Amino acid sequence: MHPSPPLVPGLAGEHFAPGSTLARAVRVTASPAGLHVTGADGATAVWSYAELRVMRGMRAGEPVQIERAVSAVEVVVVGDRALLAQLEAHRPAGTRLAVSGGRVRGRTLLVALLLVVLAGVALYRFGLPVLADAAADRVPAAWERELGDAVVADFAPESARERAPRIVAPATALHARLAAVAAGAATGSRLVVARQDVVNAFAAPGGTVVVTTGLLRALRTPDELAAVLAHELGHVRRRHPMHGMMRQLSLQALLGVLAGDASLWSGGLQVAGQLGGLR
Repeated sequence: MHPSPPLVPGLAGEHFAPGSTLARAVRVTASPAGLHVTGADGATAVWSYAELRVMRGMRAGEPVQIERAVSAVEVVVVGDRALLAQLEAHRPAGTRLAVSGGRVRGRTLLVALLLVVLAGVALYRFGLPVLADAAADRVPAAWERELGDAVVADFAPESARERAPRIVAPATALHARLAAVAAGAATGSRLVVARQDVVNAFAAPGGTVVVTTGLLRALRTPDELAAVLAHELGHVRRRHPMHGMMRQLSLQALLGVLAGDASLWSGGLQVAGQLGGLR
């Protein structure tokens, strides 16, 4: 058993009866028997250590709040943290003071914060892609074509497009044959040849397929070009470019698209150029 210092005059506190928000003035002190709560009329209640639960007071400057953990919870609040030292000094050997506030509450807040962060990550990782896909499916064809034109204009402006028939004509004819047998949006696809040395091909929203002269030079047979074009037409048919662009939009813009608000479409045009860098 801990050495028992002499009892000191009770510390001033407030007592809240079960279910009441009205406080009454009390004097509070500790002994080996437990916590003594004495009212103005001199009546004293003793709360055993098994019933005590410290809710607040573990931090400097914080009042001590102790609950009596019985069927009907009652509370005492004491401004002097010396009460905690009294309780520790008088508690019988083999017993412990239950603490639900202070450090425990801090850990609870930390866990709650971590859960909020994890929920946010989960929303970003799983929720926003689902919302983006739903928004992509609701984009009108005219909007999608407008977006695709912005992508193509950013990557391959008119002045940077290949015009030589000996280069463009065979690729365009092959693309047209493949698009004619493709289902869905790919049937309205068009081909643009960008005069660039980089080996690249991509599908833009709205059905345009862009290939570079660098890619055409790197291919050895028409079959290889057919494979590349078929791959990109598959993206067009499944509207992958539109879905990919939507996943880059802000939440506000996505909600605007779902609501049919064309004023937020500028957000899509601002990120349209990023799709031009797809390999």
